[in-house]
Amino acid sequence: MAITKPTIAEIKARQIADIQAKLGLAEIQDPSYLRSISDAVAGSNYLLYSYIEELSKLSIPVFSTGEILTSWADTFGLSRNAASFAVGNVTLTGTDGVVIPANTNIIGSNNITYKTTTTVTIVSGTATVAVISLTAGIAGNLSSGSSMNLINPITDVNSTVTTTGINGGSDTESDADLRYRLLQRIQNAPQGGSVVDYERWALAISGISKAWVIPEGGGPGTVYIYCVTNDEDNLAPSSAKILEVQNYIDDVTRRPVTANVTVFAPTVVNIDFEIALNPNTTAVQESVTANLKDLLIRDRYPGGTYLISRIRENVSTAAGESDNNVISPTANVTLQTGEIGKLGTITFSTLS
Repeated sequence: MAITKPTIAEIKARQIADIQAKLGLAEIQDPSYLRSISDAVAGSNYLLYSYIEELSKLSIPVFSTGEILTSWADTFGLSRNAASFAVGNVTLTGTDGVVIPANTNIIGSNNITYKTTTTVTIVSGTATVAVISLTAGIAGNLSSGSSMNLINPITDVNSTVTTTGINGGSDTESDADLRYRLLQRIQNAPQGGSVVDYERWALAISGISKAWVIPEGGGPGTVYIYCVTNDEDNLAPSSAKILEVQNYIDDVTRRPVTANVTVFAPTVVNIDFEIALNPNTTAVQESVTANLKDLLIRDRYPGGTYLISRIRENVSTAAGESDNNVISPTANVTLQTGEIGKLGTITFSTLS
């Protein structure tokens, strides 16, 4: 039976009618003590109705959030992916023979602290060592060439530290991502090796937010899987993360014994745009940027095509836009096998 929430006015009218009936009153004046009490109780009842209405929605997987969503996921054998710590290598320079102990703290340009995981000795002026972020999440990822510095100076070691990239950090799985996995599991019963099964197995790994399964990608009997992270600035998973996905799928309790499965990190291609706008204001530029970024994410597929018609449509529907000319690209953007698109540089000009 559906629950119909009455309006606050309807609840107040019911309250007054009940009081009149109980006390035998023909009318209750406004303002009056009885009417004030009645209105207060009606307000509380309305909040209770609202609470019940919200709970009724949350009790359904498609609308559930937070702890209720986590409980639904647990029911189907799924767990919310925890945040993970970014890892990578850094290079220190200094005098040969100087020992740099494990757990040496280094701070990045993102104000995140990292620690070395092993003890190393400087040889030929340098020492490369693995580090791990002390803060879990995307915030710990650092691009190659980012500035880093020793927190506590070490004699005969330069305070400036370089890195070829620190990645693999991912935030706690969002409600939207967990709900997607849950609905996928409910709507697609395990079949021992279907496309949906492989996607579900890949998404079970923390930090993997999207996976594309390509049956017979390398010929009969093969399955190719391309995965990306939940960090739009570092979409391609690290080799360690790809290996984690591969090992999880290769477990004998999952992958069919006859399937030859290979997990890949796609090649990320920046897609640049040149757009003339009217009006060419910051607000319109920001709206166009948001629309194009969303389009590149929604239509993303390894080796896929971004249609010029959809590019023009997303520019034209930007808030505040009156007219535009997409100068570049001029045609569909088709990617090579294993490539995915990401928003690159947008060059704006004023439409003449």
